[in-house]
Amino acid sequence: MAVRREVFDRCGPFLEIPRGADSLFVDRVVAAYSHDAVRYAPDASIRHLEITSVWQWLRKRAIYGRSYQLMLGHRESYRGMTLEQGRQIFQRTIERGGYSWKEIKLLILLGRMAGICFKCGQSAGRWQATGQRAWKLLRTVSRD
Repeated sequence: MAVRREVFDRCGPFLEIPRGADSLFVDRVVAAYSHDAVRYAPDASIRHLEITSVWQWLRKRAIYGRSYQLMLGHRESYRGMTLEQGRQIFQRTIERGGYSWKEIKLLILLGRMAGICFKCGQSAGRWQATGQRAWKLLRTVSRD
């Protein structure tokens, strides 16, 4: 991520939370300037070395689901991708990749598995948030 100094001065700093501070920062930039202030650089290549298998990717989807759920209170405005937008991205991916029908079916299966992992992560995030609220309440009650 590259950020102009004046944008960081206006919208920063990053929140000190375990995950997703970059996403929340981008949300603040969009709210302050508009979606035109954020650019995607297709030539930039990022490799996440911790993801070297399908199983690690699915695990990461569950982590993203949990983080998404835990960040809900930090997000001022958030509009997730619609099913139609997801379908369009999938269609363009298929067209550009020249995949066989067998590979397309595998991608659909992996996409569904990723969705299930994300939902499981969200459930874990809800449980975690509930536990955090319960501990906070218990500490408050024990002080009184």
